[in-house]
Amino acid sequence: MTQRENAENLGSVVLEAARAGMGALGLDPAPLLARAAAAPDRWTALVGLFRDLEAASGDPAIGLHLALALEPQIYHYVLYVALSGATLGDALGQIARYVPLMENYPGASLTMARRGRLVTLALADGGGSEPLPQLSEFALVAVVRFCRWITAHPVTPLEVRFHHPRPADVGEHARLFGREPRFSERDSALVLDARDLRRPSVHADEALHALHKDFAETRLMGLAQDDVRLRTEAHLRAELGRRRCEIGDVARAFGMSERTLQRRLAVLGTSFSEVLDDVRRAQVLKALARGDALDAVAAGAAFSGYSAFYRAVKRWTGKAPSALRDEP
Repeated sequence: MTQRENAENLGSVVLEAARAGMGALGLDPAPLLARAAAAPDRWTALVGLFRDLEAASGDPAIGLHLALALEPQIYHYVLYVALSGATLGDALGQIARYVPLMENYPGASLTMARRGRLVTLALADGGGSEPLPQLSEFALVAVVRFCRWITAHPVTPLEVRFHHPRPADVGEHARLFGREPRFSERDSALVLDARDLRRPSVHADEALHALHKDFAETRLMGLAQDDVRLRTEAHLRAELGRRRCEIGDVARAFGMSERTLQRRLAVLGTSFSEVLDDVRRAQVLKALARGDALDAVAAGAAFSGYSAFYRAVKRWTGKAPSALRDEP
């Protein structure tokens, strides 16, 4: 994969915000983006980019502040689908649907669920084996800013929560969200008052909305058809440890032959065994970091036995599974 292709794999909104933010901070984006582009996969590229940005800027809240660099014109064509909808609720539904078009690293998603007068917007950050607090903070500030743009109203979440631990200083979090978040929670999410979702969009335009939505639907269909790697990763994450996940099983779930699936993965420069290994690695390292029982971790990743599990962890990290689990 070329450096340009890999840089694009960072996710277009994150990438454009990083470029704009670095310019505002007086940083040269070229070396940082080149280093990220040389990473072996999308998640590693994002982790490296945010760490480099924090080091170069000396700003521990760099994720929050990068979101402030976002302007509607760099928010992606998906923004125009959302902005031209009738209400904030319509807009957030469109954003949730089209996240894969904006952020093309595996597993990125935003889900919206209503319970009574509360609406929860929960973030999935891509399922990497390493936590990335800056990305979660970037994403949730971006969502709040979007709510305020579309309604021209100071929408304030009823609750903000993050999966990662509490940082030393949460003053900026409180300022940008309008309240202090909770940390070390089960997920990263915003909770909104359902009445806010009924607020009209100040940019509503029925004709433009239909035009932009048709374009986005066409792109989404193309993404589902073309990036079979993302579909394979998603299937494996959902089914690994629950049922058989050999290539023939996955191919049948996709309605294609085993040979077709292998050929389409080869066109993307990978193979089924490589995708399975990547998914297993992310799942296993997360489970070991939680301190899960070794036998349960091996079974959950569908290894044929403990020896195969041990060899895989040793190959990935150079350490035994028990050593990784027991690290502070």
